Formats: sequence, structure tokens, C-alpha cells
Amino acid sequence: MKLTFEGCIEMIATGHQQAQEEVGRPISVAVVEDHRDLIAFGRMEGAPIRTIAIAVNKAFTAIYMSRNTHEFKQMLSREGMQANWYGDDRVTGVPGGLLIKNGDQIFGAVGVSGTVLTAERNCPGVSRVSATHRNTLYSGVLPEWGEDGL
Repeated sequence: MKLTFEGCIEMIATGHQQAQEEVGRPISVAVVEDHRDLIAFGRMEGAPIRTIAIAVNKAFTAIYMSRNTHEFKQMLSREGMQANWYGDDRVTGVPGGLLIKNGDQIFGAVGVSGTVLTAERNCPGVSRVSATHRNTLYSGVLPEWGEDGL
């Protein structure tokens, strides 16, 4: 199964809406597929230009490291390592990159930049897809989401 462009755009729109309503700050959201290629991107009016690269890099890192970026940051701290040791300038330990997965199967990742970290982790357009998004995000039928699912 693959992420669909339409589903990703809907997920970005949901994230933008929640950022506007709950955080009151503009954000950028990037979605990459499981091969680390960008599928969709959205930058709210007023989001700083720097949020473009940051959101894309967060999504890239999550899929590249097969873990959410806040977990990657914890690993770097625990092991006394630096992100640049991985040989790619896009790798970042900044929280806000989240895997899109169902159980253990990873389909892609999303990166959010421009708002406080707690909002990045809790935005339903980013950290969890509502029932209305399930049919448009994937090109296929999925079982019910688990706790680790998007």
C-alpha cells in the first residue's frame, strides 16, 4: 500500500486547520513516502521560510531513521552522538517528524515546523489520521489503527 497524494493533502489541511484553531501560529507540513521522497507539502501564509526545509528534514529523518524525531533526539542524547554523524545534512534530531504507520508497517513520515513541540506531536492531521482520512490517505484497505499507528 502507498500513500495517496489526495490523502496527504487532506492530512496537511487538517494540520493547518488545527494549528490555526488551537495554536494560533502558521506551520509548514511535509509528507514523504517510505523511500524518503516528498509527496506533498503545505506552508501556511505567514509561516517563516525556514520552516520549509525544517519540515521536510523532519519528515526525511523520521523515515530514514525509522523512528519519530523526538525518539531519535533521545537516542542521540543517550548515546552521546550527533545527527551529522549519519552522513546526510537532512538528518535532524529536532522533534516534529513522525512516522506514518499501521502497526509495524511504515508507509512514510510527516514533518511539522513552525509551532511549539507539543502541538507538533498532538496535531491530529499529523500524529493520527481520523476515520475520515483513512480512505483517502492510502490506496488500499487497512485494518484498524493500533496505538502506534498514525
